[in-house]
Amino acid sequence: MVRAHRNLATLISRVQPGDLVVIDQRDLGGDVAQALLDRKPLAVINAAEFISGRFANRGPQTLVGAGVRLFEGNRDQVLGLRDGSTLRLHEGTLYDDAVVVLDVRELDAVAVRDQMQEAGSGLAVQLESFAHAASELVRREEPLVLHGLGMPPLATSMTDRVVVVIGTAATRADLAGIRRLRRRTKPVVIAVDSGIDLALRRRLKPAVGVLSGGAAVSDKALARCAEVVLVEPGHAVRSQVEKLNLPAVVLPTSLAAADVGLLLAHHGNARLAVPVGSPATLDEFVDRDRNDQASNVLTRLRLGTRLVEGRAVPLLRGRPRRTRIVRALVAAVLVGAVGVLAFTPTGERWRDDLRAELPDSLGGSHDLQRVEDQVADRDRQLEALTTRAQQRDAFTTATAANVVRGTLAGRSVAVVALPGADPETLTALRGLVGTAGAQVTADVTVAPAAVSGAQRGLVEALTSQMLTQAKDVTVPAGATGYQRLGALLARAAGVGAAAKVPRAAYDTTAVGVVSGLQTAELATAKVTARAALTLIVAGRDTTPDEDSALATTVAAYGGQTATVVTGPTAETAVLKAVRPGAAVSSAGGSEGVEGRVVAILALAAQTRGDVGDYGPGGGDGAVPPLS
Repeated sequence: MVRAHRNLATLISRVQPGDLVVIDQRDLGGDVAQALLDRKPLAVINAAEFISGRFANRGPQTLVGAGVRLFEGNRDQVLGLRDGSTLRLHEGTLYDDAVVVLDVRELDAVAVRDQMQEAGSGLAVQLESFAHAASELVRREEPLVLHGLGMPPLATSMTDRVVVVIGTAATRADLAGIRRLRRRTKPVVIAVDSGIDLALRRRLKPAVGVLSGGAAVSDKALARCAEVVLVEPGHAVRSQVEKLNLPAVVLPTSLAAADVGLLLAHHGNARLAVPVGSPATLDEFVDRDRNDQASNVLTRLRLGTRLVEGRAVPLLRGRPRRTRIVRALVAAVLVGAVGVLAFTPTGERWRDDLRAELPDSLGGSHDLQRVEDQVADRDRQLEALTTRAQQRDAFTTATAANVVRGTLAGRSVAVVALPGADPETLTALRGLVGTAGAQVTADVTVAPAAVSGAQRGLVEALTSQMLTQAKDVTVPAGATGYQRLGALLARAAGVGAAAKVPRAAYDTTAVGVVSGLQTAELATAKVTARAALTLIVAGRDTTPDEDSALATTVAAYGGQTATVVTGPTAETAVLKAVRPGAAVSSAGGSEGVEGRVVAILALAAQTRGDVGDYGPGGGDGAVPPLS
């Protein structure tokens, strides 16, 4: 069975033993490989290179060593494989019944070994790349890492305590290595992503769970966390936390989730922080994402002598005491005593008394009627709330057209779709723009490739070149590629705020910008005229790095023309990032009719010079000023 999904965490959570898993992971890392291996697939087919030669990544070796077959094929054909379909492999070709689907190349253990040896020579280049990423991270995250600004308050006290941080790569052996430390110090446990499930399997109860959406976490494991810190999660993670009604706070940062756990310990005045499952060798370190490498080093420098790696703890303990014989004797005595009591009159009375005190679920005799009545009452309350929500949605849908009608009469609007934007939401917003009396004169779609790490060099080079041709576009000195991208998109689709005209011609400069971006496959656009207003629609399932790039692009765009950005929820990463800027209005809740109406009213407010943060939880109110 083929398993495919654009979101890696969702994909991994759906994999069943024996599946063929479709991924798009250049230089597959060890953490992702281990997460896949835990799901026991038969084979993995990659739309990108398992080993590109840039460095010796450990992922392919991990999978091949466990007997998982690895295949590579044409990128478009691999990504075109349908989730749930059934294929068969014969002599390097995948078939759907008798129809050829695609030709593949298998990487066996020998091929992986040879490519790993060749890739080892790229280590110096990767360390140089890491140095650049580290300097960027310091500039971006200095307030949080060095000064604790923005660190969320927690109910869990860590003052002068030992804190164990269970990372995504932690194993049972890692936790076994710190067993004595756990017994002696009773540490505070912070578990990160898939580390939360490992904590459940090892009967540990995390005081804090850190979720980034990097891996699927079971409800049962997550429910054991006393409180949760969300590191720029997607909608699925937020919904899961809300469903379990767990205390949660959001920390907007591009730091790795495991490093967030360490910083929580540091700023909580922990006596010692012990990361479990973190990179311990140079190969493991280089195997990580560049941003995670920088995050890892910067965090450890911040903690200094308060940090002891989990794998080092067993090396620090002295000679173990010889207590096994004593323990065995005590156990034998206890077993004998229990056996005697169980089959004597006194023991039987004790057993009956104990049974009478236990709940039914443990074999007792308590009546469950009270619990059943409570469940029935909750069901009735839920049904009533569902009915009210349906009535509200029906009313809002019926009145939406009347609320927005004429608010944008004679105006022109550019609609810009960011990666992950919901097609249904885009269609509904375009319809409301028309109902409001405006015309969509520019329709722009920013491609996912535009904010992927692999294309950042292209964005830097291309936008720098295009800026020399777009003479009337101004950006700050030292602007980044994404600042230039935002300004160029605004020039192609929008009218400068100072122009005060309803629309402008789609001139040669705008045509050149659109042509260049489309040729590079960074964006697509249909423009009949440059619009005076822009509605930017954010999406879901983007990574923190992608969110940072998108927020920079949106802020630069909004600096050029009147702009409203809307997203699925008030906590959408791009909305949160652009709110500090005075030039861009934000309107959360685009997944519902109310949120879409608010976005249109925010555009109308922009025509009067009113800029604000609207929608559910908006700092300037749920609805923009109507006049």
